[in-house]
Amino acid sequence: MFAVKLLALLCAFAAAALAQAHGGWVYREVPAASATAVGLIWEHRLGLLAVDCGCARVLAECRLQRARAAVPDVLSVHLHVDQDVTCIVAVVPAAAESAAIAFIKALLADATPMSDDELLTAIARAALVADDEQFIYPGGVLRARSLARQWPWAAQGDSATMASMTPTQVRAWLCEPTMVAGEVRGAVSPTLRAALGQIEFPQSDEFRNDENRKRGDDARYDISYQAAGGVRQELHSRVDQPFVMAAFWLACFADRPALAVGLEVAKARAVRRFRVRGSELRAHTPVVAWSWLAGDEIVRFHRQGEQPAVLLRGEVMRADAAAETAATVAELESFLAELRQKPPTDREVSNARTHLITELGLAAFTTADGEPAVCGGRLMASLLGGRRRVDKRGIENVTPASAHAAIVYVLSPANAYWHALLPAARPDRGWRQR
Repeated sequence: MFAVKLLALLCAFAAAALAQAHGGWVYREVPAASATAVGLIWEHRLGLLAVDCGCARVLAECRLQRARAAVPDVLSVHLHVDQDVTCIVAVVPAAAESAAIAFIKALLADATPMSDDELLTAIARAALVADDEQFIYPGGVLRARSLARQWPWAAQGDSATMASMTPTQVRAWLCEPTMVAGEVRGAVSPTLRAALGQIEFPQSDEFRNDENRKRGDDARYDISYQAAGGVRQELHSRVDQPFVMAAFWLACFADRPALAVGLEVAKARAVRRFRVRGSELRAHTPVVAWSWLAGDEIVRFHRQGEQPAVLLRGEVMRADAAAETAATVAELESFLAELRQKPPTDREVSNARTHLITELGLAAFTTADGEPAVCGGRLMASLLGGRRRVDKRGIENVTPASAHAAIVYVLSPANAYWHALLPAARPDRGWRQR
């Protein structure tokens, strides 16, 4: 009897895991879910929004501001904006389907008049977030430098450009047609299906998938872009120790599953090799930074230098910030060299595949998928994964050889761009010689 009940439960989860498309929506129902997650994904139009995600950030802030005003009591809201897409997900209690419907309608109501003050507030909020990321957090500063090095013509969401936008411009952008898709996860009632099915999406054309863009022939494409010699250095007023980055451009490298598994192995090795510092997380500088879901075209490796010591009166400084930077660069170079030279083991790849499948929302449904703390993130991963062709079978087919080949190819020394943020010199601070 127990085996029969268990089999029935597994069959129910398997049936729920199969997406049901209806009226432009994809439904992923989870049995006995206590929450409902609803989400929309907009694809940026070719042209300005495809080049500068600053415009998309402002539009996302306008839509989110409008939806929050219409439905202020949602459990949580998730927002993601990158160069290609914008994704907004809201989570409501299972019984609050009317709130989910109202939230979606408000997100899509781009024709609803917004006052100049409302639009200026949305512009200011988006610009403030971009400013913090570009000038405050070391990881954001280094990311901006890597993007500017590869695409000097792209504004990349510059906060000053965003702050100069006018309400008239934003109104015009909101009225432009774009491609929108929706998805629901968790508790899905017939009433919710019927109501969402009546909502018309302002679709302009079919989604462009990242993998369908013509990028050239991988086998003959040279990803090296003449990286600047040595390490570019600059002072940063908000750091007390050096932060070093090695960035690698992916160009048209297509084997994303192998790269994802290889970088997951790199993350596990970094945990074993380096002492994890909380300040690195707060600075947005993880040792390995790359997201398949976000469509990242640059893989970044970070390493934070040691904290300086306070010098006592008369004590002589043994090493300065430049020497500490050199030592930190050597640490990161040694780690990258090991990744190229030491292939991953079967166990490392197996663990990496398992972790990736869970992290990317590709694991089998469980009862936790219907909980408020889980379903929103899983829905966001599903929406983004559909655009980036995140494929469970592709991850499962990655071998140690293919993962290592991806790492060797992408992390070629000729493809590296090095940049370091240094603290300003202080007479009462110094580093140990190492």
